[in-house]
Amino acid sequence: MKSHHPVTVPAPALPGLAIAALEKIGVRLIRLTEGRLHASAIVRSFSAVDRVLVDWSIRTGGQLECQFEITYNDGYQISGDYRFKRKGSSRPALTRHVRASAQALCAGLGDVNKVRGLTTRALDFLEHYETDDACAI
Repeated sequence: MKSHHPVTVPAPALPGLAIAALEKIGVRLIRLTEGRLHASAIVRSFSAVDRVLVDWSIRTGGQLECQFEITYNDGYQISGDYRFKRKGSSRPALTRHVRASAQALCAGLGDVNKVRGLTTRALDFLEHYETDDACAI
C-alpha cells in the first residue's frame, strides 16, 4: 500500500492567496474622494467606481485628482492617488490604473508607492485579486 504524503505549499504572500486558482477574491468596497469637488463615494464594484469617476470628470471639465482605497473580501487593502486628464475620448477608469500599476511592478518598472499595498509580488495580486468586474462572482 502506497503512503500518501501531503504536498507542502508555501504560505501565500498576500492574505487571500490560499483561494482556488480560478476564483479571484472580490471587492468588498471601494472608497473614493475627489478634492476639487469635495466629493466622496463608497461603492462595491469597479464598474460602479468607474461610473462615479466619469460623472465627476464631466463636472470637473475632464480632470480628476482622487484618492482611493480598495478593500477586498479577505481584508487586503490597496490605496493610492488617481489622476486623470481627458485626452480625446478617453474615460477615467480606476480598473486600468490598478492593473497598469501592478503590471509595471511585475516588469520592474513601477513605483511601489504609486498604489500602496501592491508589492514587487504584484503578479500574485493580478492572479488572485479582482481588478475588474469580469472577475466578480
